Amino acid sequence: MRSIEIRNIGPVISVKIDLNRFNVFIGRQSSGKSTIAKMVSNCTWMEKEIATHPFNPIRNYESSYIEELVGFHNMEGYITKDSYLRYDSDYLTIVMEKQRCVITKKAAMDDYKRKKVLYIPSERNMVVYTDSIGGANNLRSFAADWQSARDIFDEGNKQKILDLGVRYYKTGENGKTINHVASLSKERPYDINLKSGSSGLQSVIPITTTIDFFTGHFYDPNIQDKLMKSNDMYDVRHLVEYFVKARHIKNAEEGKEEIVRMMDDVMGLVNTVSTSFVIEEPENNLFPATQYSLVNFIVNCMNRNNRHHEATITTHSPYVLSTLNILLLAGKLVKHEEFTPMVGKIAGETFIDASELSVWNVSNGKVMPIMDKTTQMISENYLDTVSDVLAGKFNELYKLYVKSLRKG
Repeated sequence: MRSIEIRNIGPVISVKIDLNRFNVFIGRQSSGKSTIAKMVSNCTWMEKEIATHPFNPIRNYESSYIEELVGFHNMEGYITKDSYLRYDSDYLTIVMEKQRCVITKKAAMDDYKRKKVLYIPSERNMVVYTDSIGGANNLRSFAADWQSARDIFDEGNKQKILDLGVRYYKTGENGKTINHVASLSKERPYDINLKSGSSGLQSVIPITTTIDFFTGHFYDPNIQDKLMKSNDMYDVRHLVEYFVKARHIKNAEEGKEEIVRMMDDVMGLVNTVSTSFVIEEPENNLFPATQYSLVNFIVNCMNRNNRHHEATITTHSPYVLSTLNILLLAGKLVKHEEFTPMVGKIAGETFIDASELSVWNVSNGKVMPIMDKTTQMISENYLDTVSDVLAGKFNELYKLYVKSLRKG
């Protein structure tokens, strides 16, 4: 179980929540959704860094924590003397208070298995325009992940993009790449540069290619070996040295069994077992029906191969919530064998277990859970409230319009 408490960081005044496998935050612009998501991503990444580099002194992470958080997630001015953070997991506790950070490892840290932590920012369409984005920030990090992901989608392995009637593939290399969008239509075939494509395609293709890769192909041992850099090998050597010292192994012959156990631990910290995604506003520039298709795609990928991938999503869109409600209801019905065939026809094979999803409305620097405890679905009252605001304004204007007609 993971939990996070945030006070006085950017627009967030007070938030204290338990994190789930799927976490969704909905709210207006500048309400604090992205701030919460960034803190979740940062703490998850820090947990991975400390677990996979046990030979590094904790004080190194503590002393640089705020500087790296602010720089990586573009949070200048967010951290003040009143800011507070507490992140708790099975593996460690991170506390930031009075502009100082204290990190405490827990005994279960020895059982940690490596996660890939991947942040997909709302400005993701920027990666379409260049292969070189400067700075050590979340957009630069995503650009590097997207470049790794898109390499597998070549002319012989084009990725179908949802139900949009197009496929994506990449040609070229070494900074001279072209991102192609090719029509599936025989009547109106075309193949264009993604730079010339619609804003919707520029927003959605970096999501689909990256999520597809980091929930699937990335876990091919050959691809993991290819992506392992020299500094990773440096870490492996240090991990081995660390465990040898920690377990007091002096004689390799006498300690064979202990060395085998040690190497299992080392490889558990080197080989990635799952991916933790943070996705900002997946609905950007997408028609409601495409939003439905994209959320289905994301959840379907998260459920691949029982790897227990995680996703934290920020959104403005009630269509994203409505889609999640459909997947929740499908998850309830597939438990009844007599309904399973019909559920498949209506909603496909993608569904969510209610125990794995938490949804919050973010407003005025605070959060409110909007999952109905009785139905274990996203509250219809909340969704109706969003619609009622618009309907109410329309009705008021319509009454005025009727009066204007009567007056001639």
